[in-house]
Amino acid sequence: MQELEATSSQLASVVEARDNLKKELLDVYKKFESTTQELVEERRTVTTLNRELEALAKQLQVDSQARRALEAELDEATRSLDEMNTSALSLSKALESTHSKNSTLEAEKEVLSKALDEEKKKTIQAQENSEDAQNLISRLQTERESFEMRSRHLEEELALAKGEMLRLRRQISASRSQNTKILPRTSAATETSSVPRTSAPTETSQVANEQPVNDRNQKTSEVASGAPYTVKRTTRRRKGGAST
Repeated sequence: MQELEATSSQLASVVEARDNLKKELLDVYKKFESTTQELVEERRTVTTLNRELEALAKQLQVDSQARRALEAELDEATRSLDEMNTSALSLSKALESTHSKNSTLEAEKEVLSKALDEEKKKTIQAQENSEDAQNLISRLQTERESFEMRSRHLEEELALAKGEMLRLRRQISASRSQNTKILPRTSAATETSSVPRTSAPTETSQVANEQPVNDRNQKTSEVASGAPYTVKRTTRRRKGGAST
């Protein structure tokens, strides 16, 4: 009887051990399936990451090309700014020359006015000389007005040149800020696994920006190369051998 009880107890222990082994085997099988599923998901993730890495490499190449284009535009804008500085300096010199000629004409006008006052006090025979002096004063007045018009024109050209310089400086500043934003934008896209899109600058904006500069430089060269006015003094001899 005791042996039967012992055998029953052993049998119960064996059954319990078998059930435990079945549970452990079932748990191992579930873990195996879970591990297999995780492995499949990881393979899919690796494939997706590889595709994203290729896309990021292509985007990095596009960004590099855009950066080179921006650097080329920055160099072109710098050259245009240098040309505008040279043009502004030339306009300033031309304006100073015009002011100097205007002062000279004012001095000559005063001298001729004094000479005219003296001629009026002389004899009737010197009337012809006074008429010539009056004509010369009129001509000098016309030349003075012409120089004043040229002076105003040069001042307007100088103001336009300064405005163009300010516009180019703003364009250079904007290009530099856009150039510095390319690398942070690329790094941010790498961290978030997103592909930013940047558009390459077109050539029409560059041509549109260069056209006013060329037109203004052409006008500046036409004004700066204008022939200066020359003042000719006419003298007439008085009757009797005296001359003015």
